[in-house]
Amino acid sequence: MNQDEFNDWRASPITKQFFTSITNRIYDLQVDLGTKAGYEPVEDARKAGAIMALTDILNTEFEGENT
Repeated sequence: MNQDEFNDWRASPITKQFFTSITNRIYDLQVDLGTKAGYEPVEDARKAGAIMALTDILNTEFEGENT
């Protein structure tokens, strides 16, 4: 994959919808943590980890050609 292909992938309507879904999921987890944090520490940690993982996906960048 080269930079142009990566840019095309990021501009794809399917990719945009996927990233919107991830953004919405992060928001939902943050709201849930904001209202329920402290009651279930293990669940809080799971949600925090999910937020970190989903954010990592959103921050995907092109890292060079892979042929």
